[in-house]
Amino acid sequence: MATESYKLQHSSCTGMFWRHDPRGGENVQRGNDNWPRNGSILTGIPHTLPGTKEGPKWLEVVEWQPVGTDKKIAVQGLWMPFEQHGPILYKV
Repeated sequence: MATESYKLQHSSCTGMFWRHDPRGGENVQRGNDNWPRNGSILTGIPHTLPGTKEGPKWLEVVEWQPVGTDKKIAVQGLWMPFEQHGPILYKV
């Protein structure tokens, strides 16, 4: 599947904590030493997963760029919902 990049921008928080795979099961998380703040760029594979508690649309993140840096961090097992009380991921 092709990857797409999104800017994280939460209207009432300074960022978002990483989520585990919303499909369940055990998964290893790598590259999550910090959580992405508003303005970070998340690159990954979009998924539509009906029946998940945080909404049906999720991004399986494969790389993220912290706000204010050129550093890109390869990650594994990190997910982000597209919405939390409104949209939080915006395609770039």
